[in-house]
Amino acid sequence: MSSPNVAELVSAVLHRSADFALWSAMLREDPVFGKIPEDLRRPAVEQAMEYGSQASADLLSRFGEADPAAISGRLGVRVAWSDDPHVFGKIVQTSTYVHRTRTITIYRGSVEEMNRFLAEQGLVQLLRVADVGPAYLAHELFHHLEDETLGRAADLLQVITFKLGPIVRRSGIAQMSEIAADAFAQRLLGLPFAPGCWTISRCGSTTRTPGAGAWLPWPRCDEAGRVSAGTRSAHAGQQIMNRPLILRGEREPHGLASPL
Repeated sequence: MSSPNVAELVSAVLHRSADFALWSAMLREDPVFGKIPEDLRRPAVEQAMEYGSQASADLLSRFGEADPAAISGRLGVRVAWSDDPHVFGKIVQTSTYVHRTRTITIYRGSVEEMNRFLAEQGLVQLLRVADVGPAYLAHELFHHLEDETLGRAADLLQVITFKLGPIVRRSGIAQMSEIAADAFAQRLLGLPFAPGCWTISRCGSTTRTPGAGAWLPWPRCDEAGRVSAGTRSAHAGQQIMNRPLILRGEREPHGLASPL
């Protein structure tokens, strides 16, 4: 069951600087967002976008191809498609990267669910994607590059999270890595819109999460594509954004994948 006119809703959202609006919403879901000075929030998004996009351009120049599976093979990264359960309570896991084993895992059921949704809602032509699998793979490939050569996008900007006299604690911004990974995937695959727009396509509708045994409400978006009521779910001691109830780019030790 889904709300009517989803394609029209998505079309309106995507033509209002959707990529930046989406990534700004992602930044707001970071646990340390409240610590980011207001005048640095937009630059944080822009810096992450540029970091991921430039990494993609460099990779395209190096290998001369845009197939994330082929590039992964040339980099010695194992890609595994898993039929394991990808639903954990109200959380849907789409993909993981484990640096220890240099392995990217894509959850087949999650990919098939999203592909069906895009086809059923008439969004394939609008978003120019019929199979989200390569985008999930490209997203995780960026995380591999972060760990191997680039350095984490999350560390591009440090914010003060605690200060007591001379004692100062700083933290990176985890969501900057996710924004950069999406920007990387978008440029590598030549997508007109950021991969996260597939999530926005579900705003205002209710969609059955496979295996959850219930119809779950997806977060609402305003007309600019901003998630107005994002929720977080605690897992492995970390606040994880439900976007909506879909997680991508989770890496060891914060991911949901079992040790390989």
